[in-house]
Amino acid sequence: MKREDVRTYLEPAFRVCLLGLFLVNSAIFFFVFVINWEAIFFGMRVAGLPAGIVLCIRALIPAILAFILIQRPEKLMHVALVSVAFFGFLFLDSSVTIQMNTGGTVMFGIVPLVGVLIPAIVVVGHFLVDRCGSSDDVY
Repeated sequence: MKREDVRTYLEPAFRVCLLGLFLVNSAIFFFVFVINWEAIFFGMRVAGLPAGIVLCIRALIPAILAFILIQRPEKLMHVALVSVAFFGFLFLDSSVTIQMNTGGTVMFGIVPLVGVLIPAIVVVGHFLVDRCGSSDDVY
């Protein structure tokens, strides 16, 4: 199987996975922004305007990444790397909050972990498709 064949199948799948993650995450934070201006930021409850700013930023970043991915599909690797950083930050934030609220019995949440793993898998998969194999065949 040629590298171009693998790329033609995997890159659209990678884009769809990232777009789904971005749109769901953006919608969740947008709904929270509209309904109730309360957020938890590294274990501290934030309300009012600071919470609105935090929720707005958390809703806008995935929306902007989705827009960039739709407009410039060739920038898939860059968008995936930025999304690993963003969702890594959200994972760290939620892990600190979960540990503070449970007294350290639970280390992290599954949903934020999936949010980091999806872009990380896209980065690794894109890297492997680009770098591995000869120019003719990929085994």
